[in-house]
Amino acid sequence: EILEQENDFNDFLRVEDIVVIAKAHPMQTRSTISENQSERIFYFDDLIQENVINLQEIMAASDLLITDYSTACFDYLLTDRPAIYNFYDYETMKEGRTFFIDSVSPLCAGDIVYNIQELKDAISLNIKDPNRYKEKKKLVRDLIFTQQDGHSTERVKSFIYSLIQG
Repeated sequence: EILEQENDFNDFLRVEDIVVIAKAHPMQTRSTISENQSERIFYFDDLIQENVINLQEIMAASDLLITDYSTACFDYLLTDRPAIYNFYDYETMKEGRTFFIDSVSPLCAGDIVYNIQELKDAISLNIKDPNRYKEKKKLVRDLIFTQQDGHSTERVKSFIYSLIQG
């Protein structure tokens, strides 16, 4: 059944002309993403080994983020682009790992999916309407990033200088 789902997902990617750059969590293997090769799925680790690109460049150029419980979703909020939260293993994660908050869903500014079909549906919906969660993205972004004025580097520089000068 897993191979059938993967083939179905790869067919979906091909028909919709979608390319996925997948970055597994350090505790995951490639097989978590896909058991077989796909001409539509590229692995981040391969791209950085070939010095092609870094994660920030990928996120800046992407149209959509598919994430799990990673805090990368907060950085991606600054792009104001859609995100999909793929919680395919939510029950397992909930039992074996503590989250930084009790319920992660209030901070998810996008679709939460639990299986391949829901993921495909969410991708299609977000491609058609990338602003579906515009208000929630703004709400979460304003909660997480209190200063969005373009002067973060200056503040960090000043802070570091103040530490050096004592």
